[in-house]
Amino acid sequence: MSIRRSLTPAPLSHASDVASLASGLAAELRAGHAAGDAWLRVVASMVERLPGQPVPGADVVAVLRRWSSKSGWGGLEAVAICWELAETTGSGLAGALDKVADAMRYENEIALEVQGQLAVTRATTTVLATLPLLVVGLGGLLGVDVAAVLFGTPLGFACLAVGMTLSALGSWWVSRQSSGVRGLLRW
Repeated sequence: MSIRRSLTPAPLSHASDVASLASGLAAELRAGHAAGDAWLRVVASMVERLPGQPVPGADVVAVLRRWSSKSGWGGLEAVAICWELAETTGSGLAGALDKVADAMRYENEIALEVQGQLAVTRATTTVLATLPLLVVGLGGLLGVDVAAVLFGTPLGFACLAVGMTLSALGSWWVSRQSSGVRGLLRW
């Protein structure tokens, strides 16, 4: 993994869009619309924010499951499960969709908090990666021939090699730790 990729923020999950879809469906159902009509109305209002184009007359559960397999849209699986249970058991769908919407909003809040914390880590990594260049430049401003010291003496070359190795290891470690957390943000 490159340093640039480790410094790039991970895309957030689409938990807020899933929450909007679930709460919109619940509101339509409470307004007295049939499930299929509620689906068409909500999807039509959110079509640009959804992971695909809905096909009129298609099986809603199949569409939700197909969309949930796309990166960041895993929360739609919960909507699909609620829809399927309501179809097979006749249980109420609106209450379950409200719970899904609440869970997705909570997940979105957590993802935003984690992204904020990772931003601090990314900033620290950037500063630590550029600090040696700043020191070399500062040494040059003070009249020290840094290149002659680093490349002209065995001790300078050893310090350069150790410093570059430690810098690379530090960047790799931060990248590895951050990527594990970023993986959790993509439902």
